[in-house]
Parts: sequence; C-alpha cells; structure tokens
Amino acid sequence: VAVVAMGLAAAILLPAAEMTRHTARAAWDYGQTVGFSLSPAQWIGLLIPAFFGRGPQFHWGLWPRVEVGYVGILPLILAALALTMRREKQDRMLAGLAAATMLFALGVYSLPHGWLTALVPGLGQLRAPARFVFVFDFAVAALAASGLDALLREWDTDARRGFDLAWCNLKRFTFLTWGIAVPLAYLALLLGQGQAPATFAHLSVTLISVVFFATFLALSLLLLAARRLGWAKMETLGALAVILIFIDLGSSGAYNDLGREDPARGFSEHAALVAFLQAQPGPFRIDTRTDVDRLWQPDMALVHGLEDVYGVANPLTLSAPARYWEGLGSRSSPLYDFLNIGFVIARKDVVLDWEKFALAFDGDAELNVYRNRRALPRAFLVHRAVAAGDAETAWAALHAPGFDPATTVVVEGGSALEGVIGENESVGFLARGLNDMELDVRAATPGYLVLSEVYYPGWRATLDGRPARILRANYAFRAVEISEAGTHRVRLWYAPASFQIGAALSLVTLLLLVGGAVRVARGGSRLLL
Repeated sequence: VAVVAMGLAAAILLPAAEMTRHTARAAWDYGQTVGFSLSPAQWIGLLIPAFFGRGPQFHWGLWPRVEVGYVGILPLILAALALTMRREKQDRMLAGLAAATMLFALGVYSLPHGWLTALVPGLGQLRAPARFVFVFDFAVAALAASGLDALLREWDTDARRGFDLAWCNLKRFTFLTWGIAVPLAYLALLLGQGQAPATFAHLSVTLISVVFFATFLALSLLLLAARRLGWAKMETLGALAVILIFIDLGSSGAYNDLGREDPARGFSEHAALVAFLQAQPGPFRIDTRTDVDRLWQPDMALVHGLEDVYGVANPLTLSAPARYWEGLGSRSSPLYDFLNIGFVIARKDVVLDWEKFALAFDGDAELNVYRNRRALPRAFLVHRAVAAGDAETAWAALHAPGFDPATTVVVEGGSALEGVIGENESVGFLARGLNDMELDVRAATPGYLVLSEVYYPGWRATLDGRPARILRANYAFRAVEISEAGTHRVRLWYAPASFQIGAALSLVTLLLLVGGAVRVARGGSRLLL
C-alpha cells in the first residue's frame, strides 16, 4: 500500500523533495525542526479537546497551540474493544502504528524523534512533529471500525470476556468522571470568581469541555448497555454509533478558528490602485514589503495578475532569493533596481529615497503608488562579467563596492568578460508565460543576456534553436551567454526531470492498478505488484 501510494504521488513527491533542498529548511537545525511538538500535557485533549483552549483566543499553556488529534469518545472506546474482543494481528499492528506515531508527534519531548531525525533522510526538513497525529488518528479510526464490527457481531466466549472487561472499566470510569471530575471543574470555576478575566474565561471553557466529555462518555456507556442488554437491533446500534460520533466531532470542532471577516474581501479593495498598475506597460514587479499587510492582502498581486517581488505567501520560500533580498541594505541600492521593481505600494506617510522614487498614484484612500525611476528591465544585455566559482564567491563579488548590476553580471560557471557596450542593442520579449519565455536579442558585441528571473533547476534554454546553458547570475538569477554579435532568438522553458520521472512513475503505477482491476474483473484470482 505504501509503495502504491508513493508511486501515485511521485509526480508531486519528487519535485517537492527537489524544492526543499533549495529552501531555508535545508539548513535547519534540530531546534527548528521540532517547533510545534505535541506536549505530553496535551494528551488530555484526546478526551477533552478544549481543555487548554482549542481556538487561538482561549489557548493557554507554555507550548505552541497544536491540535492533539481528537477522534471522539466512542471511537476511543471502540478501539479498546477491538483490542480486547478480537485480538487479531491487524488490530495489534494498528495499535502499534498509533503508539509509534503518537510518540513521534511528541517531537522534542521524545528521544525516538531525535534519533529518527538523525538517521532517516528528509525528516530533518519536516516541521511540526505534531502533524504526525494525522497518522495516529487514521490508526485509531481503523481500530474503532474494527471494534464496532466486533461489537455488532455474534460473540464467542473470548469476545464476551473482552467486552465484559471493557464494560466494567468504562462503567467505573464514567461514574468517577461524573462523581469527581465534573464537581471539581465546577469548584474550580467557583473559586475562580474575581480572578483575571482571561483566567476566568479559561476556567469556563475548561468546565464546558469537561461536561461535554462526561456527557459523551455517558452516551457511549448507554450505547454499550443497549448492546449488552439487547435493547435494539444491530443495524440500529450501528446507525446510533455513527450519529453519536458525528455529533461529538461536530460539536467540538465545527466552530474552531472562526473569523468575523470575509477573508476574500480584501482582494476587492483598492480597485483604482490595481487598475492603475494593470494599465502600466510591463513586465515589472511591485514591492509591497512596506508594512502594509493589514491594508493589502499578501496574495493580492496573484489574484489581479500582477507580479510581487515577494511572490506569494509561502513557507517554503527559496533561500537564495530570500538571502538576496535581506542583503540589499536599502531600497536605494542598485541591487534593488535589478529586481525589476517598477512600483512601490506604501502608506501615504512612507519615507523613501525621493531622488529615486516619485509619486505615481494617490487616488486610493489609504495607499499610494511610487514609481522607481531607476528600475532595470526584466531582461537586458551586459558586456562585463565577473566569474565566480561558487555561491559564496558570487555573494562577495555582488556586494563589492561599486558593483553595478546594470553594467556587470556575476556568473557562476561562466567566463569572465570585459566587453564594450555596443550601439543599437535591444532585448524584447516575444512571448512570456509562467513556464516559458522567448526573447529577441540584438547584440552589437558578445555579452550575457541577464534575466531578473530566479535561477532554479529544471529550466532549459536554446539559443537560435541550439541548446544553451543557463548560468546562475548575481547569486540567485539567470544568464545566457551570447557569444556572437547579431540578432538571436533565446527561448527558456521549465521542464524539470524530477517532474518527468515522477509523472512516469505515477503513470506506471496507475496502469498497474488498472490492469490489476481488469484482471480481477475478468476472473483473475490474484495480482502481485
């Protein structure tokens, strides 16, 4: 099953694995990996999910807010019944999977997580160990299904003994909950009178959660009593079990993290400002990293067909472009101009380099648009190149005093060049899409076509129909060497081998599954993959 699942998902998994190597996560230490671990104190959330406050406004505790994986009260009871009534190998395997993944979800609180992170490739790039609770939930849900099946079948002696054991323990636990836990929760609320409002709110939420837990525990006990005493048909009991689980999960989780505002509303704001930008000749990028997140949706540019220098809101930002941005120094730097940032969106009281930026649009009530008068084109020719053997050498050359990206490029793997700027040179886009672009280049002397486009594996190029190398330029971007003067046609397109190999694996896996289904439909007895 694991092989089939990975085969079907290979078209996504292989490019994702390739991408993670180029993000900040590739350099993470263990302390960053174990952020958002599941604290052992939160295990009470398996029974009382809102004990520590399930939403952000009520969360309390010294650990980050994570979901503990609440699956409902009756499913936990049914999972226990599967282990006491059936005792089959499959159930023991599911119980082992649940225990192992819960242990791994503890992250920094458990030694096995550290050992596995050190020994298993790729685990060091997975953030938030608590997310392994999804696998825990799957195992418990499968166990619960097995337990419900055992509950509704005819019982032999072993099954009856297993049920009686679970029944006695559940009955005692239910009486203790109503006799001790519920009164103590009310007492805590009474003693909390006069405390800080936040403390009293936490006590109130905890009391509600404890009562909910006790109620569903009692209802689960009643369902088992109905089966034990034969009060209803098996079909009825099965339907009641599903309904009880649905109400339990729905009641505890339906209204978590609700917002009071439409999250898409911000995309329709600033219509006049957006229309102004859309009317400008391109290509160009906009800069919204001016502390305007509350006024300008982070992904607004994507929605309206504009290009933001920050891209989209993405936790897997590529490390090289991110470092380039952080190393700019200020918006007055020529390295900023290389990013093809034509306009800055900022508040009306922003302070900029007014020798470089000029007001371009002030027809919005909250934001202005400022034009960068020194922005460089998205693609242009340079005739001076500095050769760098590696990324750190390129970084040092890029930040050398006097470096001007308008006339010089730092190339990794390319040749140094000391050329002369020719006359009547031009670079123009013939076509430009998300995954391909074609340019017309007129060069008077040899040089480099420099593109303010992020360098990334999988991009390919041709020069006048012949394969050409894409060089890493200015630490994080692209360049293609133009070795001869004249008019040239340059084409770049994205065709990563990771996706092609992954797609082939996914297709082969799918064909094997279809072939197996056809064979079974025709009466084949068995198919071994």
